[in-house]
Amino acid sequence: MASKVFGVGKRCLIQHTHRLLRNGAIEKPLWYDTALRYPPISPPPRTASKQITFPEDALLKRYYEKNPTARDEIIDTFDSASKVPAAIFVSKQLELMKEGIPEEDAYEMVESKLMNETEQKSSVHAPDMDTASMKEAFDRWVDAEAEFWQKSTERR
Repeated sequence: MASKVFGVGKRCLIQHTHRLLRNGAIEKPLWYDTALRYPPISPPPRTASKQITFPEDALLKRYYEKNPTARDEIIDTFDSASKVPAAIFVSKQLELMKEGIPEEDAYEMVESKLMNETEQKSSVHAPDMDTASMKEAFDRWVDAEAEFWQKSTERR
Protein backbone atom coordinates (compact mmCIF):
# COMPACT_ATOMS: atom_id res chain seq x y z
CA MET A 1 0.00 0.00 0.00
CA ALA A 2 2.76 2.46 0.95
CA SER A 3 4.62 1.73 -2.26
CA LYS A 4 1.67 3.02 -4.26
CA VAL A 5 1.30 6.12 -2.09
CA PHE A 6 4.93 7.22 -2.11
CA GLY A 7 5.83 6.37 -5.67
CA VAL A 8 8.02 3.36 -5.19
CA GLY A 9 5.96 1.43 -7.75
CA LYS A 10 5.59 2.22 -11.44
CA ARG A 11 3.44 5.34 -10.85
CA CYS A 12 3.11 7.50 -7.81
CA LEU A 13 -0.22 8.74 -6.44
CA ILE A 14 0.19 12.25 -7.87
CA GLN A 15 0.93 10.99 -11.38
CA HIS A 16 -1.98 8.57 -11.22
CA THR A 17 -4.35 11.30 -10.02
CA HIS A 18 -3.06 13.66 -12.74
CA ARG A 19 -3.88 11.11 -15.44
CA LEU A 20 -7.35 10.51 -14.00
CA LEU A 21 -8.00 14.29 -13.91
CA ARG A 22 -6.73 14.79 -17.45
CA ASN A 23 -9.05 12.07 -18.75
CA GLY A 24 -12.01 13.41 -16.77
CA ALA A 25 -12.39 10.24 -14.70
CA ILE A 26 -12.47 12.07 -11.34
CA GLU A 27 -12.98 15.56 -9.95
CA LYS A 28 -9.98 17.43 -8.58
CA PRO A 29 -9.33 16.25 -4.98
CA LEU A 30 -8.93 18.87 -2.26
CA TRP A 31 -5.38 17.74 -1.50
CA TYR A 32 -4.15 17.76 -5.14
CA ASP A 33 -2.76 21.35 -5.29
CA THR A 34 -1.04 20.95 -1.93
CA ALA A 35 0.46 17.62 -2.96
CA LEU A 36 1.84 19.22 -6.14
CA ARG A 37 3.38 22.04 -4.12
CA TYR A 38 4.72 19.72 -1.38
CA PRO A 39 5.13 16.23 -2.86
CA PRO A 40 5.56 13.27 -0.52
CA ILE A 41 9.10 12.40 0.44
CA SER A 42 10.44 9.36 -1.33
CA PRO A 43 11.69 6.60 0.92
CA PRO A 44 15.46 6.11 1.00
CA PRO A 45 16.83 3.71 -1.62
CA ARG A 46 17.21 0.14 -0.51
CA THR A 47 20.75 -0.91 0.11
CA ALA A 48 22.01 -4.45 0.07
CA SER A 49 22.21 -5.88 3.56
CA LYS A 50 25.59 -6.99 4.79
CA GLN A 51 26.15 -10.74 4.83
CA ILE A 52 26.65 -11.97 8.38
CA THR A 53 28.93 -14.96 8.70
CA PHE A 54 30.13 -16.92 11.68
CA PRO A 55 33.26 -19.08 11.98
CA GLU A 56 30.99 -22.13 12.28
CA ASP A 57 29.46 -21.52 8.84
CA ALA A 58 32.55 -22.54 6.87
CA LEU A 59 33.18 -25.51 9.16
CA LEU A 60 29.57 -26.66 8.86
CA LYS A 61 29.70 -26.32 5.07
CA ARG A 62 32.82 -28.45 4.95
CA TYR A 63 31.26 -31.04 7.26
CA TYR A 64 28.21 -31.36 5.00
CA GLU A 65 30.41 -31.58 1.90
CA LYS A 66 32.27 -34.54 3.39
CA ASN A 67 29.09 -36.05 4.92
CA PRO A 68 26.19 -35.32 2.56
CA THR A 69 23.87 -37.77 4.31
CA ALA A 70 24.20 -35.74 7.50
CA ARG A 71 21.71 -33.23 6.05
CA ASP A 72 18.99 -35.88 6.41
CA GLU A 73 19.43 -36.29 10.18
CA ILE A 74 16.26 -35.96 12.22
CA ILE A 75 16.14 -33.08 14.69
CA ASP A 76 14.01 -33.16 17.84
CA THR A 77 12.69 -29.61 17.92
CA PHE A 78 10.85 -30.18 21.19
CA ASP A 79 14.04 -31.01 23.09
CA SER A 80 16.04 -27.79 23.29
CA ALA A 81 19.01 -29.62 24.85
CA SER A 82 19.46 -31.96 21.88
CA LYS A 83 21.94 -30.95 19.21
CA VAL A 84 22.35 -32.05 15.64
CA PRO A 85 25.44 -34.26 15.24
CA ALA A 86 26.85 -31.77 12.72
CA ALA A 87 26.59 -28.98 15.32
CA ILE A 88 28.32 -31.15 17.92
CA PHE A 89 31.08 -31.95 15.45
CA VAL A 90 31.60 -28.30 14.49
CA SER A 91 31.57 -27.07 18.10
CA LYS A 92 34.24 -29.63 19.07
CA GLN A 93 36.30 -28.66 16.02
CA LEU A 94 35.99 -24.98 16.88
CA GLU A 95 37.13 -25.64 20.46
CA LEU A 96 40.27 -27.34 19.14
CA MET A 97 40.90 -24.50 16.72
CA LYS A 98 40.65 -21.96 19.57
CA GLU A 99 43.44 -23.91 21.28
CA GLY A 100 45.64 -23.18 18.25
CA ILE A 101 45.21 -26.40 16.27
CA PRO A 102 44.90 -25.82 12.49
CA GLU A 103 41.48 -26.36 10.91
CA GLU A 104 42.43 -29.50 8.94
CA ASP A 105 44.08 -31.16 11.97
CA ALA A 106 41.15 -30.25 14.20
CA TYR A 107 38.71 -31.78 11.70
CA GLU A 108 40.70 -35.02 11.55
CA MET A 109 41.03 -35.17 15.36
CA VAL A 110 37.30 -34.73 15.93
CA GLU A 111 36.49 -37.17 13.15
CA SER A 112 38.79 -39.88 14.55
CA LYS A 113 37.51 -39.28 18.10
CA LEU A 114 33.89 -39.63 17.02
CA MET A 115 34.73 -42.70 14.90
CA ASN A 116 36.34 -44.34 17.96
CA GLU A 117 33.27 -43.56 20.07
CA THR A 118 31.01 -45.03 17.40
CA GLU A 119 33.13 -48.16 17.14
CA GLN A 120 33.08 -48.60 20.92
CA LYS A 121 29.29 -48.30 20.98
CA SER A 122 28.90 -50.76 18.13
CA SER A 123 31.36 -53.24 19.66
CA VAL A 124 29.10 -53.74 22.67
CA HIS A 125 27.06 -56.79 21.75
CA ALA A 126 23.90 -57.94 23.39
CA PRO A 127 24.33 -61.20 25.28
CA ASP A 128 22.99 -64.30 23.61
CA MET A 129 19.24 -64.29 24.04
CA ASP A 130 16.68 -66.86 23.36
CA THR A 131 13.65 -66.05 21.24
CA ALA A 132 11.34 -65.38 24.20
CA SER A 133 13.66 -62.84 25.84
CA MET A 134 14.27 -61.16 22.47
CA LYS A 135 10.51 -60.82 22.04
CA GLU A 136 10.24 -59.30 25.53
CA ALA A 137 13.01 -56.83 24.74
CA PHE A 138 11.34 -55.93 21.47
CA ASP A 139 7.97 -55.44 23.19
CA ARG A 140 9.60 -53.16 25.78
CA TRP A 141 11.18 -51.17 22.96
CA VAL A 142 7.83 -50.87 21.15
CA ASP A 143 6.14 -49.72 24.38
CA ALA A 144 8.87 -47.13 25.02
CA GLU A 145 8.58 -45.90 21.43
CA ALA A 146 4.80 -45.58 21.72
CA GLU A 147 5.17 -43.70 25.02
CA PHE A 148 7.69 -41.33 23.44
CA TRP A 149 5.38 -40.50 20.54
CA GLN A 150 2.43 -40.13 22.91
CA LYS A 151 4.37 -37.57 24.97
CA SER A 152 5.60 -35.72 21.89
CA THR A 153 2.07 -35.33 20.53
CA GLU A 154 0.81 -34.13 23.93
CA ARG A 155 3.39 -31.30 23.89
CA ARG A 156 1.84 -29.87 20.75
